[in-house]
Amino acid sequence: MRWFKAYPKINSMARKIPALKHSPGIFLRLNGILGYALKASVPLIKENLRNNWAIAAFGLLGYFFTAVFPVITIDDVDGVYYWMRDLLQFCNVAMILLNVLIPLLSAIMSLRYLQAPGSVSVMHSLPLTRPMLLMSQFLSGLAICWLPLIITCAASILAKKPAFVSHATIDIESWSKVVSSGYIITQYALMLLQTALAYSIFILAGIAASNTPMHIISCFAFAGLPSALGLLANVFCSRFLFGYFETERVINFISIPAVPIYFSFEVGNPPFPVVIGYIVATFALLACAMALYDKRPLEKAGDSVAFGFMEVGICIFFSLMGATLFAFLLESIYVVNDAYFFVGMAAGGFASFFAARMIVKKTTRVWNKESFLQFGVYAAIAFLLVTGLKTDAFGFERRVPKANEVESVNIELEYILGSSIANFTNRPYVFKNKDAVSAVISMHERIVANRGLQRQARTQNNVLSVTYDMANGRQLSRRWLATLRFHTDDAGLAALLETDEFKAQNRFDENLAVRDLTFLSASTLDSCTVQKSEHAKFIAALNADLDAQTSAQMVNESIPQFWAQVLIDNQFARVGVSSNFQNTINLLKEQGYYDGLVQWKSNIKKISIQKGTDQYDILATFTDPDQIREAIDNSEPFIKDPEDYYFLNIEDGSNSGGYTMFVFNPGNKYIEKLAGDKSASQ
Repeated sequence: MRWFKAYPKINSMARKIPALKHSPGIFLRLNGILGYALKASVPLIKENLRNNWAIAAFGLLGYFFTAVFPVITIDDVDGVYYWMRDLLQFCNVAMILLNVLIPLLSAIMSLRYLQAPGSVSVMHSLPLTRPMLLMSQFLSGLAICWLPLIITCAASILAKKPAFVSHATIDIESWSKVVSSGYIITQYALMLLQTALAYSIFILAGIAASNTPMHIISCFAFAGLPSALGLLANVFCSRFLFGYFETERVINFISIPAVPIYFSFEVGNPPFPVVIGYIVATFALLACAMALYDKRPLEKAGDSVAFGFMEVGICIFFSLMGATLFAFLLESIYVVNDAYFFVGMAAGGFASFFAARMIVKKTTRVWNKESFLQFGVYAAIAFLLVTGLKTDAFGFERRVPKANEVESVNIELEYILGSSIANFTNRPYVFKNKDAVSAVISMHERIVANRGLQRQARTQNNVLSVTYDMANGRQLSRRWLATLRFHTDDAGLAALLETDEFKAQNRFDENLAVRDLTFLSASTLDSCTVQKSEHAKFIAALNADLDAQTSAQMVNESIPQFWAQVLIDNQFARVGVSSNFQNTINLLKEQGYYDGLVQWKSNIKKISIQKGTDQYDILATFTDPDQIREAIDNSEPFIKDPEDYYFLNIEDGSNSGGYTMFVFNPGNKYIEKLAGDKSASQ
């Protein structure tokens, strides 16, 4: 209370500071918020608490059964640990829903008087200014949101269990962090800030809306607007920009739930900037709410929205969402085609715009000049944006960095290399050598030069992702879908695969303990497990063969003789062992494993080559051993187009069925010749 009593004096002293004397409007608004908080009506706050205590009781009940009851009743130490960890790291769905629902109910009840002309007149007849009235309502609702959390925090500290974890799978240090009183208090304090931010969003939405249904809709619209716009931007960029890469930052942004304030933290204190961000955002939203409330027309009580800009915004947003959904729906029904997409956008946008107009105007009489004028402006803006993306008016597709602008480059090659990749951690390859960086840039330039051809790619198995770490501290990321075999003869890629940097990253780390090493026949019907004492020899042989591979051998997509499956740290790496893996093959022969892995072909009695989309469409059937071997040797290990491929159905006397790792993709010379011979014979 001392701070509140001293606030006028502190404020007067602060205004004498030269740097604050001519402060920007944000400081003035913040200063005003604190001032109005002191002038809030205590009797009105008490009255609101008496009227809306049921919300606080509901919240306390929900928080208790979510956060305290499980800790008391669960006997398993591991279960208690993981429950509390997920709860305090904001991964518990029930807690997230409560932290949204309680502020939502509080905001609706705090501003319900704005939705009827009679109650508006009564409230505004009180001897309070609009800012003082709003602040009184805000503080009473915030108290309702905070009291259940504060009580639950105290109960959680009392309910925490001793660290008897000797029989558990978790360690004492991890347990101690989760059950420490300081950590529990810190995380609940962060929940208080999150709840305040959500409540501020819902208060702002309530001032803009003028009836309960629109208030609820506006709450989620205001909270989810950044995520929704980010999602739409991502959808259109992915559809029209060749090379657009959904970076981790973009994915995290568009995957934020309805209220964009919940993030998962590791055990420990949350980042300081996040805490400051919550506080600043809450005050900024409250400042906007006070500004809108000061200009709110009281006669709008009972309407859908209180401000004209809200009508336009809602109509445009619904129109954009409807246009996007209908455009992609039309493409999914027919074919991926720009004509269908634009027809869908036009039809969906038109219908959604006028449906939204009917909602905000509360009438069906929206077919007038004003509505068509607003829709025309929106349609023109949407057309320009989509056309700009499609024609690369912003230069996104043509942007290729220069070698002197790049410090390092990360590239994902797992699909390009197919079965030959040995980078079991699935992390991208990193290149810092200038020659390697130049090779990537050369490949990038060639892809951009052929982007018209590459746009027609349908394969998902030739994905190439490149991320440049620029000298200015920024990143430039691109991802492409290549047409079949596009990269096979690329000089830039070939030079990259021959570099020492790549060789060093495309081998198994001999310092990591191999838990299991198994060789599988290409049919996966036969296998052999290498003894642990021989792991080091085989890993050394595999590394030697991987180092000796040429770039052409790495991108070769033929079926390997067999597979080497390595288990390291609970992760499997599967490497295709082809005829050029002489060190590995010789070692397998010395140890007596080789014959058992290759004899499976001799057991095959019959094969049939069938259409992947219609297994009754049989292209050819063979029983001759030479023809069987020829078909298997010309097959490929991956399906590239799920709508256009053939597969081998193998019968060996004991097993029958299709093996999708024996497939023929479009462009396969063997299958084209076989299809041509069949056509000629007919």
